[in-house]
Amino acid sequence: MIIQSLRIKEGLSERTFCFSEGVNLVFSHENSRGKTTLLRFMLYSLGYSIPNTRKIKFDRCEVAVCLLCDPVGEVLLSRFSNDFIEAVINGEKTTYVLPDQLHNLHKIIFADTNRDMLNNILGAIYADQEKGWTLLNRGTVIGSIRFNIEELIRGLSGCDCSDLIQKEGQLNTELSKYRQMFSVAKYRESVLEKSGTLITDDYLVESDAVISQLIMRQKSLQRELKRIDKSLTENKGFIRFVSEMKLVVQGPGDIMIPVTENNIVGLADTIEFLIAKRKMVSSDLVSVIRQLTHLQKEEENEAQQLEFFHSESMIEIFDKKIAAVPINAIAIEKEIKRLEKTLRS
Repeated sequence: MIIQSLRIKEGLSERTFCFSEGVNLVFSHENSRGKTTLLRFMLYSLGYSIPNTRKIKFDRCEVAVCLLCDPVGEVLLSRFSNDFIEAVINGEKTTYVLPDQLHNLHKIIFADTNRDMLNNILGAIYADQEKGWTLLNRGTVIGSIRFNIEELIRGLSGCDCSDLIQKEGQLNTELSKYRQMFSVAKYRESVLEKSGTLITDDYLVESDAVISQLIMRQKSLQRELKRIDKSLTENKGFIRFVSEMKLVVQGPGDIMIPVTENNIVGLADTIEFLIAKRKMVSSDLVSVIRQLTHLQKEEENEAQQLEFFHSESMIEIFDKKIAAVPINAIAIEKEIKRLEKTLRS
């Protein structure tokens, strides 16, 4: 991709820069003459999200750049705002919404479809004057555009490492969690060493377990009730449907028997069974809700008493909870080492 010319228009002011073949040197004998602004306008004309300079707002300007790109030939890009850019390629005009369709445009002007390469090519050809570079392998190029040497190398070599990158992210997440668990396990060990015993509140632990079981039972019964109600509705609807059809069944001796709700064999029994089952499930649900309400009220009373007497500090309560967690620091440390080894490989 070669930039042949750049036209900038702001209000009534307009200027065109034509570049010659080979190397073009942008210089001035004094500072603050617009060198950085010109370079940023060149990047802005290619669709990049570029921060303004002190005196010029890019989104208030019309910018057009003429490029020579392999293999499509001459490309004219016109940008009138931050939101879109127009491209004329072989006489055909296409509008690209920014930044969503920026990759589609850059695939054409940089003649490459690799996303890793397109994401990092700017960092390989441009260094911002104001920011500078503290590292040559990663960092911010300009604005919010970042550079990563590993991604660029993968893009240039055509390597697809998406599965490995996803696995690396999962391993880092797991490793972070295990390290936090290890810190908790070491803290638990120090609590047990100082107390000399397992300082847990057996009543609260047992109560929480029972409440959890009751909540699970409550949800299961509610789902069962919903299923029974659906079956009852469907069966009753079927009976009405058959009755309204005014069907007649031919019996022995050419006797014609009309089909009614009362002579459909088996369906009424099924409905009665569902009704009886619904009563049983409803009764169980009422019992579970009563038990749950009773236990939750007892816990609330216990909490109010603790708050009233201030018998325990937050640290003491936390220590009791931590001591009750069955966590093994040695096993966690082994898992951390295994994950670190896998991550390195």
